[in-house]
Amino acid sequence: SNNNTNTRYIAPKSFAVGMLGGTLGSFVGIGGGVFTIPLMTSQVFGLTQRQAMATNLVAVMCTGIAGASAYAMSTNTPTSENEEVIETASNTENNNVQLDMAIAAAVFGMITARLGAKVSNKLTEKALKRFLAGVMYLAAPAVHLPELMKETTDTEHSLNSKQANSIRIGE
Repeated sequence: SNNNTNTRYIAPKSFAVGMLGGTLGSFVGIGGGVFTIPLMTSQVFGLTQRQAMATNLVAVMCTGIAGASAYAMSTNTPTSENEEVIETASNTENNNVQLDMAIAAAVFGMITARLGAKVSNKLTEKALKRFLAGVMYLAAPAVHLPELMKETTDTEHSLNSKQANSIRIGE
């Protein structure tokens, strides 16, 4: 009877975690584990870190397909007057999904995922939690890395132009 009681409460909680992971994960273009794994390992579910990671991977497989198909069915449009839609050989119709990149990432991701799972099985629960926290900590600032790199390049270009102009003026 106790097992039925636990199962009865797990389904609604799992539904809520799935909604959170699916909505937020696809909104920001990640699998959702950043949101769901901490919930799965909390007292609400009580999964071990390893169980939460494995369970999340199954869920991400499904939410990833759903999110990617929604992105694939919509077109990439500029969000501001200053933003342009980048035209590339694989983006001739302004599709959000860059199929050549997606296939390459999927193939190599599938190859290396087995290695990651094997390595994680050798780590303690504490080490897994610390590693996840470290990845999240390092990944957060990486979101702004392209902007920072562009600003640096623009600044360098501006400085080089000023130096070139001052050399011409000084001649």
